[in-house]
Amino acid sequence: MSASAPTSPTQRLQVGTSGDGTVALANAWNTFSDIRLKRDLAVIPDALDKLLELHGYYYFWKEGSDQTRQVGVVAQEVEKILPELVRTGSDGIKTVDYPKLTAVLIEGTKQLKAEKDSEIAKLKAESEQLKQALCSKFPDLSVCSH
Repeated sequence: MSASAPTSPTQRLQVGTSGDGTVALANAWNTFSDIRLKRDLAVIPDALDKLLELHGYYYFWKEGSDQTRQVGVVAQEVEKILPELVRTGSDGIKTVDYPKLTAVLIEGTKQLKAEKDSEIAKLKAESEQLKQALCSKFPDLSVCSH
C-alpha cells in the first residue's frame, strides 16, 4: 500500500466540506480487509456491553446547507468506549470511522444470540420438568398427550 495519491485515478469522488453535512456520493467504498494485511487478530471482547454504552441520536447540523434530520453517534462518547474508531483532526474536530462499527455490531449480535439461545435452552428444560411433574399428577391434561 502506498500513502501517496494515485497519479491516474480510475474513479471520481466528490466530497463535501468536512462537517458541513453535505452529501458525499459513491457506488461503493471498499476498505482493505485482507487477512494478509493484518496481524495479531483478536475477537472483540464484551462487544454487547460496548454497544449498550453507545447512543444513537437524531440531530441537525449547526451549519451548512443540509438541514435535514440526521442520524449518528457522538465522537466524544464513542471515544470513551471504542477509541480505535475516533480520530481528532488538527482543528480539534473529532470524526468516527462508522464502517468499523460493523465489527462491533457483528460480535455484539453473536453475543446476544448466544445469550438468547442459552436462555431458551434453560427455559425449555424447565418447561419440560414442569410438564413431567404436572403430567405425573394430572395425566389427562391435553399438554400430557403425545
